[in-house]
Amino acid sequence: MTVDLDRVDLQSRFEAIASGELDIVCEATTITQDRLELVDFSAPFFISGAKFLMKQGSVEGFNINGTLEGIPIAYIQNTTTFDIIPKIYPLAQWVPVQDREEGIAKLDGGQVKAVVSDGILLVGELLKQGKNPAEYALGPYQPITTELYACILPQGDGDWKRFVDEVISSTENHDLLQEWFNIDQTNVVRVDPL
Repeated sequence: MTVDLDRVDLQSRFEAIASGELDIVCEATTITQDRLELVDFSAPFFISGAKFLMKQGSVEGFNINGTLEGIPIAYIQNTTTFDIIPKIYPLAQWVPVQDREEGIAKLDGGQVKAVVSDGILLVGELLKQGKNPAEYALGPYQPITTELYACILPQGDGDWKRFVDEVISSTENHDLLQEWFNIDQTNVVRVDPL
């Protein structure tokens, strides 16, 4: 099998599969009913959910059981988090950002009090940027949403879907997930119950 890599963004990833330009997109993509009308998905390979990332000193007064009225919170447009979280907290001051990198920059710059996105992706962005995780808090402990990640596949290709599903459920893939996500707990963002 030959692998040719290509870049996609939040919007083009679905069109690239539906048009036949690409055979598979494997990244943090949540399975939704609306998306299943355009593409197919592999078996899920990861589960995550929406959480709030804050600076360690900003946790006090951030009550997710309240309305979050007037609190500036960064969110990424055109994501499942965007579809759900602003509806739960309509009184928050929602600040759209292009990506988690921009959201964390606004958080560090004091323009927002929190960034909302899938918890694992927020932690990954902190580590990618070389930030000290001890300076941040992530919460709530239980994610607000449940996001099942899967590879995006073309509709109607059962043989390809079976092959991808077999790879995802393989022992080798399980071992790889354990290697990558069994992280040193001393270098993890503190999770606050909020």
